[in-house]
Amino acid sequence: MTGAAGKRAAKTTYIEGCPWIRVWRLERWNVFSCRCFQAKGFTLIELMVAVAIVGILVAIASGLYVSFVKRAKQTEARELLSAVYTAESAYFAEKGTYGKLSDSGYAPTGSPKHYKNLDDTHFTFTATTFVGSCSASIDQDATIDVWQITETSKNPVNTVNDVLN
Repeated sequence: MTGAAGKRAAKTTYIEGCPWIRVWRLERWNVFSCRCFQAKGFTLIELMVAVAIVGILVAIASGLYVSFVKRAKQTEARELLSAVYTAESAYFAEKGTYGKLSDSGYAPTGSPKHYKNLDDTHFTFTATTFVGSCSASIDQDATIDVWQITETSKNPVNTVNDVLN
């Protein structure tokens, strides 16, 4: 059957429970054609854009994460040398002179993970001064991170910063 415009006649029906979807049955070929349906899912382009955005965010975040991990490792040196300063100050207040780490009663809390060279060989003691340092390669390159503390500085100072290199 053909209509006035030369198109085949179709019978319009609705799918039960989905009134927004019309189904036309083309009588001649017994084929169903759906119009005005709601699309479900994503196109390939949309998925590729989403994956590209996630990739860019991961690239940015991984660089920031690495620098945060390096700075967190440096916190260990600050804590260890601050404890050395406290022990040496207490020893100086009691004895009137600075002594070796073993004499002052210094013992690190736990086992140092990165800065393991805290012993008397890395500290210089005189009657009125002490200078101590600890070092470690925190990112496995040629540069060694070095921290130093003295009786006058009171706070550890980073003399060679491995994070910036």
